[in-house]
Amino acid sequence: MLVAACDPEPDDTLPSGPKQILFGDLHVHSTYSNDALIYSAPFLGGNGFLPPELHCDFARYCSQLDFWSINDHPESILPSLWTKSKQAIRTCNQLTGGDGSSPRMVSFLGWEWTHNTESPAAAWGHKNVIFRDTGDDKVPARAIGSSTPVVPENQVLINLGVGMIKGVDSANTKLYDKLGEQMLSGFATDTCSQGVDTRKLPANCREIARDPAELFEKLAQWGYPAIVIPHGTAWGAHNPVLGGWSVQLNRRHHSPRYQRLIEVFSGHGNSEEYRPWRAAVKDSAGKLTCPKPSKDYLPCCWQAGVIARAKTTVCKADPASAACDAEVARVRQAHVDAKLLNKNKKVGDYTPVPADWLDCGQCTDCFQPAFLYRPGLTTQASLALTGFEKPGEPLRYKWGLIGSTDSHKAGPGAGYKELRQMGDIIGPARADFDAAFSVFAPMVFPEWERQSSYLYTGALVAVHSQGRSRRGIWQALERKEVYATSGERILLWFDLVNGPGGAAAPMGSEVKMSAAPRFKIRAVGAFAQKPGCPADVQKAAGADFIKRYCFGECYNPTDKRQVITKVEVIKIEPQISAGEALDKLIQDPYRTLTCPGKAEGCEVTFTDDAYPKRGRPATYYVRVHQAPTLQYNAAGLRCTRDKDGKCAAIKPCLGGHKGAGDNCMARDAERAWSSPIFLEP
Repeated sequence: MLVAACDPEPDDTLPSGPKQILFGDLHVHSTYSNDALIYSAPFLGGNGFLPPELHCDFARYCSQLDFWSINDHPESILPSLWTKSKQAIRTCNQLTGGDGSSPRMVSFLGWEWTHNTESPAAAWGHKNVIFRDTGDDKVPARAIGSSTPVVPENQVLINLGVGMIKGVDSANTKLYDKLGEQMLSGFATDTCSQGVDTRKLPANCREIARDPAELFEKLAQWGYPAIVIPHGTAWGAHNPVLGGWSVQLNRRHHSPRYQRLIEVFSGHGNSEEYRPWRAAVKDSAGKLTCPKPSKDYLPCCWQAGVIARAKTTVCKADPASAACDAEVARVRQAHVDAKLLNKNKKVGDYTPVPADWLDCGQCTDCFQPAFLYRPGLTTQASLALTGFEKPGEPLRYKWGLIGSTDSHKAGPGAGYKELRQMGDIIGPARADFDAAFSVFAPMVFPEWERQSSYLYTGALVAVHSQGRSRRGIWQALERKEVYATSGERILLWFDLVNGPGGAAAPMGSEVKMSAAPRFKIRAVGAFAQKPGCPADVQKAAGADFIKRYCFGECYNPTDKRQVITKVEVIKIEPQISAGEALDKLIQDPYRTLTCPGKAEGCEVTFTDDAYPKRGRPATYYVRVHQAPTLQYNAAGLRCTRDKDGKCAAIKPCLGGHKGAGDNCMARDAERAWSSPIFLEP
């Protein structure tokens, strides 16, 4: 018996014809987002203002995507900018036939709902909201934000920062005045009244949803087809130390109607892989304390104590003294109490430099992980959980897996070539900006030196769509027949081939069956790239656009395919009773299937004979590896290891003039992640 995740909106115009794989990006920021506006400042080596219109051209000419969406922060896109965003997306669709039956490219409208907190009890995270349609009568009148903007709203700091930058980069004074004007505009806009039906609010107020329940309620009041996509979930820069998915796994804060997909990989790293370690632990009294290091993880609180013993005055006087021991313990607890970020704060009477922290806080055996990794908020952790609030009606996260860029500096689909300009890395553009940058950066980019080594070129979402139309793409997203890639256009099929009655079921399906499931995976490597841009793109876009906005390079495939080397099968058995340990339920990898290494790709099958014997639900997805190639920031902090394999020194990938001449490249295997197939006995 095949079961849909939830009933999609009735549609009388179902696309027909064979399915095709299309590639897109559903997480893109223009400079209508305040953080992207800062990233793009010439002070940081940026291109200046990058409105949605330029992103349309980037997607058309540079990355040559099949579809994309705009996802600016609502705290920035107040009513006037929301109107401009809608018009820009409509114009883009007019240019590319995006509302037709066979468009060159489809552009979607949306925003990013962003909630930041130090409290695990209210860790709602970041969620992109995407709408199927773009007409004024088919999308909300306002973008809806949260109560915690991604860039802190502080008028004094904004004025101070803008004035400081203008003082050192006088050639761009007018641009910085516009930057300040946009950032300050929110203070002149009234916040909408709470508890009022969203359709009855005035058009020119700033609307807030304080938690996911309010967001889902407001979307339901509008009633338009929408998808809500959590992302950046394991990224410690905005998520609490002991954050976990269980706080949202209830019928108020999780909506299977809207939350169908999760972004597993982006330009801000991988949030897939679960690990048992934590940055802090609770003692018997429930107090947060500092854990000891493990083989694969160095807690930053522990490293703070190591720094204290080596660098503080009391410990340099006598490292073995009781006074030094007390200082080390105090420093470690102070670091735990900071909760959210390291922030390079003082350690006793010593101010650490980035090199002192080594690779603390990082997942050292994950593929291109998010910065300051939070294992409890990974995709695997979410898939292993079950909510038991209603007896006999377990609630689970059953999302499809996608990738996207989360681009703030480049544009949609920015990872088509591994160029450092494609990532969100920042730094002072010139040496004479250093002093101002050292004051400005910590206000917006805590730990920018180490965080820069965990920013990547981006990722993509692929859909198995019937046709190229907007509705065809949307229906593929709704039924979760989608997959993620780390940026390469890898082709991937993952199917259950022996469903009830012999029916086949593609990735994203929910199936009730008791027999041993048999699966088939087929994967084909991405096209190898050649330098430059195709001739037709050069003619259409123009040399100036390609040089400035495409960084001189476009998606430009040869007819040669990269090689697929292996397929890893991940099996997760979600909880059937409260309190089951997640690491016992996640089998990664459950199977490793080798591939022949041929250009035509890899086709493999496997059967899980244990499934009927276990008699419990099981979730399966596959992770495909392409032959290693050079990738930006693939080596993270580029540790020098000691004889025991521990990180002894780091070489961060720096932005601006400090990183000149360093391309930060290392070899790694590009990947694709299928959406899961969910089995219930």
